[in-house]
Amino acid sequence: MSIGRWLAAPLFAALLASAPAGAAEVYLNNTKVTGSVKNLAMPKVDVRFDDVGNVFIDAPGYKIEVATPPPPPPPPGKYFLVINVPAPGHYALEIAANGKTVASVPAKSPNYFVELTDKLQGGANGLLFTFLPVPDAPATPEMEAVDILVGRGEQAPDGTLTINRVLGTLKRKTGSRIAEALPLQFELR
Repeated sequence: MSIGRWLAAPLFAALLASAPAGAAEVYLNNTKVTGSVKNLAMPKVDVRFDDVGNVFIDAPGYKIEVATPPPPPPPPGKYFLVINVPAPGHYALEIAANGKTVASVPAKSPNYFVELTDKLQGGANGLLFTFLPVPDAPATPEMEAVDILVGRGEQAPDGTLTINRVLGTLKRKTGSRIAEALPLQFELR
């Protein structure tokens, strides 16, 4: 059933404004918009009601986009990534936090740390460590090549880093000559 131009806007506004708690939902071009659309007149729309009272408005020519809310900030404090490389020269390391590049660590670097606070969010977080083997790395018996720690901590004015709470760890041994990506998942609450 098609509702004329003169009736669609007032009906739509009344439906959005008068929806009591637990009432039916309003959908605009099959996107739920209950309570989120205000002061909008739309000529030439079709309105239908389903068997439970949900309102479906088909409005050709209107594009509906749903904004994704930003992730919550991490709990207060500073968060760090610490990398110790007892056997440098075997792997370069690419690091991403929640899908965004954080750092590239050269193969010859024996130690590395970086603050991650602005790269993390409240709730679930994921780091991805991509190990890139160095083709001409010295041959050694299999041993620990990379030791990674993520934690909450403080950095003193003299540069000393103290980790008060460990959130996750990861270890990688020498010996593999293929690139490998290893994830580290943790929660911030």
